[in-house]
Amino acid sequence: MRQLIIDTETTGYDFRLGDRIVELAAVELIDGKLTGRHFHCYINPERTIDPGAIAVHGLTPEFLSDKPRFGDIAAELIAFVKDAELIAHNASFDVGFLSNELELVGLESVAELCPSVIDTLALAKGLHPRQKNSLDALCSRYGISTSERNRHGALLDANLLAEVYLAGFASLRLDLSKAPKVDSCIWIPNVEQELVAHLLKHPSALYEISPRQFEELVASIFRNNGFSVELTPRTRDGGVDIIAVEHSAYTGNSVHLIECKRYGPTNKVGIGVVQRLLGTVTQRRATKGILVTTSSFTQDAIRVAEETRHTITLNNYNSILGWLQTMDAR
Repeated sequence: MRQLIIDTETTGYDFRLGDRIVELAAVELIDGKLTGRHFHCYINPERTIDPGAIAVHGLTPEFLSDKPRFGDIAAELIAFVKDAELIAHNASFDVGFLSNELELVGLESVAELCPSVIDTLALAKGLHPRQKNSLDALCSRYGISTSERNRHGALLDANLLAEVYLAGFASLRLDLSKAPKVDSCIWIPNVEQELVAHLLKHPSALYEISPRQFEELVASIFRNNGFSVELTPRTRDGGVDIIAVEHSAYTGNSVHLIECKRYGPTNKVGIGVVQRLLGTVTQRRATKGILVTTSSFTQDAIRVAEETRHTITLNNYNSILGWLQTMDAR
């Protein structure tokens, strides 16, 4: 059996917003053994690259300016991947981007090129439930060195994933015909899953998503924790972005008013924001007010929250990363 471990680096996390592939790699396995053959290229995306993505993979527009476009390498890529089974970590992300690139140049779809796609993230969650299952975590679990991984890179990550796959999955003799697979014929995007996986891989991208996307992300986190969630309109929200209701047969409904601040890392949330939310909670007779920011809080803001700890809760950048890891483990 011929299999290819694939990985991509991109300009951002969502091809539906115009993001493109900037690096692509595929490492060959035949009958469960590395052959030493691979496909690898850098690609000129013909668009800007999000600063958060550059911070992760280090690929700048200047570096990519003289690299081929996807259409220029598509024929060589197709010849290499045709009829192989694809393996990727969070496969819907890589397969989604690859499918989009092929569609943009009017070529065969992934479904036509490859018989199936295996998602090692889904496999890992099945083997290691409620544990971290990022590529770094799996490398650590299986004793695979990541000493050369100063930045993310498609070829480096594909080689690491190949080692993880051989050490953690193939060696256990899993029946891969029953393993979770991506239906490459009809690819149905899961925005929440993709975004969570991307942010765990590229935490600095939290600073690049729009304020509304940040609100939607926080709403998803609360919904995944059993709350009934309502996003307020983008305007006229009175300082409250999300209304989250927790239902209990014992205590009734608890109403939480959530305000989201998608700030830069050095722009701290001040006492005024905390005081306004406290006033809104009191006025609306809500159970609690929750502030969530990609930044942190001033000492005055923290002091007010501590004085009203039963009414106001503060959640910073580290809190969000913890929530995302919990979502990823489920």
